[in-house]
Amino acid sequence: MKAISRSIEAWLVLTGLQVLIRWGRFARVQALLGEVPSVWKIAPSQADDMITTTVIALGRASRLALMPVRCLDIASACTCLLRLRGLPADVVIGVRASPFAAHAWTELHGRVIGDLVSVTDSYAPINRSNAPLS
Repeated sequence: MKAISRSIEAWLVLTGLQVLIRWGRFARVQALLGEVPSVWKIAPSQADDMITTTVIALGRASRLALMPVRCLDIASACTCLLRLRGLPADVVIGVRASPFAAHAWTELHGRVIGDLVSVTDSYAPINRSNAPLS
């Protein structure tokens, strides 16, 4: 039951952020991420389990998404869900020059979450949310 509720929560957050990103501006999403309150505090020993369940729930939610899911959608939703649990995650946007591409991912204390660790070798960060937790 817990996995289902986490997946529903992930779908709601993902869908809401997709709408904001598509019809709003990412700057507004970044501002909102900075305002996400820590609703559920977790013990540091539970952080890895929380990260894993969040990534799995987002994977399930993305398969049921109403719109095509982009890396910025996933990174924003993952960051939001982790911040709700008191983990100071950040959205990172990076680019590579040749061939030109941009990508977004989530980091927690410099650790890549829900993406390939090698993403930092392929993309140079140009924007980090670094918003304080409320």
